[in-house]
Amino acid sequence: MTSVSPAGATSTGADDPLHVLLQQAIDRFRDASDEHKVLHRTGQTGIIALTAATTIAAGAGLVTRDAWKPWLQFLVLCLTASTAALAAWLEGRKARELWQHEREVYYALLDIQRELNFVATLQPLSDADRRAYFARVDEALRSSAHKWRGLVAKKDQ
Repeated sequence: MTSVSPAGATSTGADDPLHVLLQQAIDRFRDASDEHKVLHRTGQTGIIALTAATTIAAGAGLVTRDAWKPWLQFLVLCLTASTAALAAWLEGRKARELWQHEREVYYALLDIQRELNFVATLQPLSDADRRAYFARVDEALRSSAHKWRGLVAKKDQ
């Protein structure tokens, strides 16, 4: 709830536009980073499982009858191609880099929110305070976009 003091300063509350904007950004980066973390970890688990299956299939060729060897060689070929395809897809998605980048921004926004909430408990926020906190949120979001463009550009070189 937003309240106005006699001097015209306001305190932050859940319905305050600055608080709402900050919470929306925090929620967006938390959800996106969680999604990319799951994608990265699932993909890595898939690569590990496919690599293990490839190794087992290749080893099985040493102890099976000659009639099965062409089928095992084909299975090894399919597993190896699947592993390479999954690794290439994960690299193209940049799930790990996105996850780490989004977590960095998420924690920066949480720091701003924590400070904003603390300061608001000590004193009502003036318009200048609001502008300063908005500028910090805006800077965190702008630097996030700039850094991500740099990561993508580095990949394309």
